[in-house]
Parts: sequence; structure tokens; C-alpha cells
Amino acid sequence: MKHIYLKRKFYIPALFLIAFGSISGCSKQQQPPKNNSNNNDDSGSITKATTLGDFTPTSGVGGTVIKISGKNFNTVPGNNSVFINGDRLNLYSVTSTEIIAAIPATANTGILTMTSGSTPLASTAKFTIMYGDVNNLYKIHGFQGQHVQVDRSNNIWGHDEHGVYKLNSDGTAVRYTGSFDDYKRITDFTIRPSGDIYIANADNFNIIKVTPQKIATVFAGSGDEGFAEGAGTAAKFSAIGGISHDEAGNLYVIDGHRVRKITSSGMVSTLAGSDADGNADGLGVAAQFGDLAGIAVDEWEGVVYVSDKKYHNIRKITPDGAVTTIAGNGTAGFVDGTGNGAQFYQPGAMAVDPSGNIWIADNNAAGPVYEIRVMNKVGLVRTYIKGTINSGDPVSGSAPFASVINPQGLAFDLAGSLYIDNAGPNVISKMTFKNN
Repeated sequence: MKHIYLKRKFYIPALFLIAFGSISGCSKQQQPPKNNSNNNDDSGSITKATTLGDFTPTSGVGGTVIKISGKNFNTVPGNNSVFINGDRLNLYSVTSTEIIAAIPATANTGILTMTSGSTPLASTAKFTIMYGDVNNLYKIHGFQGQHVQVDRSNNIWGHDEHGVYKLNSDGTAVRYTGSFDDYKRITDFTIRPSGDIYIANADNFNIIKVTPQKIATVFAGSGDEGFAEGAGTAAKFSAIGGISHDEAGNLYVIDGHRVRKITSSGMVSTLAGSDADGNADGLGVAAQFGDLAGIAVDEWEGVVYVSDKKYHNIRKITPDGAVTTIAGNGTAGFVDGTGNGAQFYQPGAMAVDPSGNIWIADNNAAGPVYEIRVMNKVGLVRTYIKGTINSGDPVSGSAPFASVINPQGLAFDLAGSLYIDNAGPNVISKMTFKNN
């Protein structure tokens, strides 16, 4: 009715109305479309900001591998660069939230600066470079030391073929284990945070557990030579060597050409290797080892490292049993480098520091050449301490000027200090780490 009323009220010629309608239609078509959620125009979108978060660890020796967290990193590795005091870090992997890189071996303490894509970033925290300083603690009296361990109370322990000893501050030894007949050729031992000691009792083909109350029991192994998986004394061993443990309470034992795993309940299985002598990477029993000498565990990651004297290399074993050669090329020598660019002579005792670096005793008694080598998680190897004499005592002082003599044992305490068993002069050395 409203429309009819307008027609009566105003008389508008039909031609004018037609023309007006045409003009109005054209005006509507020329107006820009309104911006709404249903169109595809992204001109109003916001670019996500790239941010740099924390990095771990925050200290270590040169060469330490660090994990850098953040948001919206450029995922093309070549579009990222990280520096510390102008020294460029080697990048190993990049995701949108994490970068894995290694501090340069010759770097100095400083903040991290980086560029991801075109975004410049800087850390608020510094990475602290640590330097080693070596001092001889004491000569061991009462037995010829083989290997060394440090418990949670900073007591120092050692062993010979027939017993485990607790060392006093003057180097005198107190025998901790029981009768001579209980132990036949001890090859190594490890101390859990609980204070329980697990002893590799090679010629009795078993693993002995000794509690803080000095109660000794057979933890695994039947006492008969052989090979069998199983729980406790149902299992069999044939050539027990080094022993280590992880944070979860699992033990890892060298047994000939195999690495065996023993759970906290005593269940024994083969983590990697078989009865075949060889130098092959692979998964579980497909892997082959030669003459395994040292074993160490990154307690927090559960990664096992073993040294092979026959094939002059260091192997890495992940928790699922996958074995890879991380450093060494099968040729004997003392050459620093990365991966197969590095050479070892006869790598033996090993220990993992709080920053995840692997320390290795490498010996050539005929040289004589004795070295403490440090390897990061990606296989960068460098010499940290060197010795070239068989007489006297090791030289104390800053690591580049210190020495070692036939090092057979390495262990870290909770503070991150490294203890070295110099088997030649029967001297325990301690290397503390200081920042610059």
C-alpha cells in the first residue's frame, strides 16, 4: 500500500524512472566490495613473529651440542645462522621450534645471536665456556686400581680383580666387598644413586649386587658360562666386561661381542650384537662388535656408548637397539675430527659429562701416547689432555699443559668434575671445570 500511495502523491514520467534505475545500477556495481569473512582477501593477515627462547645446556666445554628452542624458525637450514661472540655454530637440524647446533671448540663465553630468515634475534642468557684444570689427588695405597667411581656423597671408589675398595682422602683403601673366593676377576663396577654397587664378576659369569649394608647377592647370571636371556640367575653370560647404568635403574653390560641390558628387576636381554665378531651397524642382533672395552650411558637420554679397541671406533646404541658408528674410521691413530674423519688408537674407558659430552681414554702404551679425548653428541672429537711418558706422576695444571699416564678409568661427580685413574703410577687425578 505504501508503494501505491507514492505513485498517487508524486507524478514521475516513466522515462525518467527508467533512466534513474539504470544510473543507480551502475553506481552499485562500481562500489568496492565490502571486506568480510567469506572472501579470499588475506591483505589483513598478521605475520607470525619469530622468537628465540631458552637453550640447553647453558654451559660446557667447546664443542658442546646445544638445543635452542623458539617459535616460527625458518625451517630451511641455510636460512638460519647462530653465533657466539662472532664465532659461528655448526647447525645440525632445524625445525620451526628447535635448532640443534654445536658451540665452536675455540669459542668464548657469550650470548647467542642469530638470524632466522630475515629476523635478527639474541638470547638473554649466556653460554658459559668451561676450561679444565687438573690436579693429582693422591696415590692409591693397598691395591692396584682399575677403574674409578664416585658416589652421591663424593666418596671415591676403585677395584682390582678380587674386590671393590673405598678410598680415603690420603689414598689408603678400605676393602668393601667380602671374601676373596666370592669374586673372580672383577672387570668393572658401577654405583647406583641408591648406593647399591653392581660388580661385573667375569670369571664367575655373573653380576653381583652389594647394598650399602654390605649384603651381597647374585643379581643376574647362573654362574655357568654360556648365553641365555632370562630373569636373574636364569640368564647366562660368557665374557663380561664393562658395566654402566641409566637413570631408570637399567644396567648395561659388555658380554663378548654383545651389549646386554638388565632391568631393575633383573631381567636380562640383548640390546645389540651377536656372537659374531665384526664391525657392522644395524638394529639389535644385526649389529656386530669386535673387542669392546668401555661403556657409558647418557643417563637422561638412555643412549649407550661403547668403545671398540679392535675396530678403533665409538658406537652409539639408542634405547631400541639401533647401532651407529659415531666416530672413528677403523684405522688406528690419534686424529681429531668429526665422524669418520676422527681416528682412535685403542679407545677404552668412557664417561658422559652433565652437558652430554662423551669423554674417552685412548691409549698406545708402546708409544707411549696417552690421551683423554672429548666427543660431542654428533661425533666431533678433540684431544683434551695428552701424555707421552710412562714414568713419574702425571703433570697437574691447565688441561692443555697437564698429562695422563695409562688412564684406565673415568668418572664424573655430581658437580661435573672428572676423575681419572692413571693406572701406571696408580694416581687418581681430578679435573675441575671453570668458566673464563
